[in-house]
Amino acid sequence: MLNELHFDRDGLIPVVVQEHQTREVLLLAYMNAEALQRTRETGLAHFWSRSRGCLWQKGETSGHVQEVVALHINCEGNSLLLEVNQRGDAACHDGYRSCYYRRLSGAGEWEIIAPRLFDPALVYHTASDADTGALAQAFQRIYRAYCYLRDHDLEEVSGTSRRLRNPDMRWLRQRAGEELKELAGVLSGTHAHTNPTDDLLLEGRQVCYWLLLLAAAAGLPYETVVPHAHLLSGFESDDMLEAAIADEFVRQVRQGEQEVLQTISHGLRLVGAACRQQGVALLALADAELHDLRQKRYLKRNLLP
Repeated sequence: MLNELHFDRDGLIPVVVQEHQTREVLLLAYMNAEALQRTRETGLAHFWSRSRGCLWQKGETSGHVQEVVALHINCEGNSLLLEVNQRGDAACHDGYRSCYYRRLSGAGEWEIIAPRLFDPALVYHTASDADTGALAQAFQRIYRAYCYLRDHDLEEVSGTSRRLRNPDMRWLRQRAGEELKELAGVLSGTHAHTNPTDDLLLEGRQVCYWLLLLAAAAGLPYETVVPHAHLLSGFESDDMLEAAIADEFVRQVRQGEQEVLQTISHGLRLVGAACRQQGVALLALADAELHDLRQKRYLKRNLLP
């Protein structure tokens, strides 16, 4: 089946989504091979987010899921048409029934022709494009510093360099799990140092640190890890970080039930959810880590501009 599909150079194919009963065009999205597989397995529309760099299920936050009725391929094999039953009021993340809620008027202006069905700020807790870009840039710098410490022998002055040059992957996973339990403790009030906000920053940074070390030790490029995307996904979701969830994460880590990338994405998503619960900006995590890294004289200045 996949042999007949022509994905672009990024491994993506455009998908037009249409309401089955009314034939109304709801949105245009993109799938990679994994999104297509998940769509077929679950019967629910899954796509690849080019902005966040991650797989997502339509309606996973809003509850407005799309149940697949039929999938069509075009004559050239380079686009798909997905017929769905739209569950919930709106398919558009702006709160409208369809993403095509504006029409060109005779005066040459775009006019809104449909009612807004929900407030996206209340549903998604959305961050602006500028915030997303700043978060991505900050974590790219952090990850670049970790990779530098992995690739250069600075073990005498850097514990991070020692951990990365002689990595114990199981131990790195376990440390991430332990810190995630402490992060859950901050939220429940059972783990405290100074105040809830500073404690969440401390423990959230620690979880990110061990997960990114795990990624660097595995030799994963930033484009594969995309930590900012997973943090945002958790921040904009309805996920909760509780003691039971942290315990289950630790259990899966100890039993080796998760792949490295799955462990990283799952853990970062929970950190993002914890930040939302506590009302802490994600960029504050990155800024605090960058501040500490910039104090390390053995890191070249051009690594952390």
